[in-house]
Amino acid sequence: MSSREAPKESLSEALRAVYPELEAIGAATGEDVYLVGGAVRDLLLGRGRADLDLVVVGDPAALAGSLDAELLAAHD
Repeated sequence: MSSREAPKESLSEALRAVYPELEAIGAATGEDVYLVGGAVRDLLLGRGRADLDLVVVGDPAALAGSLDAELLAAHD
């Protein structure tokens, strides 16, 4: 699922819950971000979200830095 290309109306209810986060991550980094792996499986099976497996097209270090800054700001 791409943060820029996935139409919200075609996503399952579980994936729609995480889409705004992917959109925010993509907007913060200017990169395409994809949800992959066990995170997709667990959301579709209704298991909740223990973690998010992401693939970023571009600079993963920039993504990590953006996420780190946002997480720190959210918990201050």
